[in-house]
Amino acid sequence: ISVLVLAIILLAGALVSSMLLATSSVLALLIELLVLVSVVAASYTGIVVADALIRSRDYHEVSLTRDYGFYGRFNFANVIGFVMATALGFGYLNGTGTLTFWAGYLGDLTPAIFEVAGSNIGIAMAFGLAVLFPVLFGIPRIKNQETKLVELDERREELKEYLDTAN
Repeated sequence: ISVLVLAIILLAGALVSSMLLATSSVLALLIELLVLVSVVAASYTGIVVADALIRSRDYHEVSLTRDYGFYGRFNFANVIGFVMATALGFGYLNGTGTLTFWAGYLGDLTPAIFEVAGSNIGIAMAFGLAVLFPVLFGIPRIKNQETKLVELDERREELKEYLDTAN
């Protein structure tokens, strides 16, 4: 829950700070850069928050640092979800500035969305897709990992009892 709260605070801070800055040319570039980074941050945050909230157990710390652990080297589903969410977010930014002239390529298909939702709806869309992707494609993988962790804990308890009686 703390990760979710932190993600919401960071996203709100990014949006509020982009609205409060003045419109000089340097600050306009800073705002554009902030919006681009916000899309990537929203995608990453959505993937991490969803993955963490799906789990009923803590992560296995040793496996996080080794590519042969329970989690493997890459989580391809989450990587694909991150790339797709980022692409969706960039596609729904209103790209009118120097740095964002290329963005908004999906907004051209539905230009009325900018009138209804605002010019930076891509940030929220990136977060939404990033949260949805692990929920749709990650639950069986996570349940399998948690089953293996339960088996590891049971085996550890068996060995602990054996070692305790051997002393």
